[in-house]
Amino acid sequence: MMTPNPTCELECRFSTSFGMTTAMYYPPVYDKHGVNLNPDMNITSTTVRCSVCNKSWNSSTRGGVSTFDEIL
Repeated sequence: MMTPNPTCELECRFSTSFGMTTAMYYPPVYDKHGVNLNPDMNITSTTVRCSVCNKSWNSSTRGGVSTFDEIL
């Protein structure tokens, strides 16, 4: 997981809620070097909360890339 608040001045500590993941099967297909050509593109959604600065974010992760939208 990436840090949802990389510019915070505090020593943030993050926790996540239970998440929800789409349920499409992506069978792995490897090339001769062992690189998966068909990565898992399911979307996992969760809420991330900082126990130090008390901010929260909705998080979405797909293909190993996470995005965060602060909950105001």
